[in-house]
Amino acid sequence: MQSPFLASLFSFAIGTLFLALIAIFQGVPLLITSDVFARTPWWAYLGGLLGMLGLTANILLFPILGSVQTVILPILGQLLMSILIDHFGLFHTLLRPLSFNRFLGLISLIVGVLLIVFLPSYLQQKRQLMKETKEHAPSNFSGN
Repeated sequence: MQSPFLASLFSFAIGTLFLALIAIFQGVPLLITSDVFARTPWWAYLGGLLGMLGLTANILLFPILGSVQTVILPILGQLLMSILIDHFGLFHTLLRPLSFNRFLGLISLIVGVLLIVFLPSYLQQKRQLMKETKEHAPSNFSGN
């Protein structure tokens, strides 16, 4: 694609087309009635906007962050938000307090992300620093 924004547009357009076809086959009307539109909370309409921003950000960040970070970091963010939404019952969801098991899972996830995303660059910087230190260290060789 010529632009990340055009790539995102095509992705959402194709997804919209297929979702419309599925809705048609299920006999669901494609248009929302004014009653449903009026009863739906304003924040429910943010999903499309946030989805577009997320996909476009992934397309833009992929060449900068690399594939692993581009995939893992948004998933970490989604899981953290889902735990907060469940714990506080946000968006009219069922209240599911943070249990010990969920907390252990969250900590495991964060440790895993740190190991996958940040540990390799940390170790590479440490090796580079050690290499530079060896190159600039005075030699004990007297020449005799």
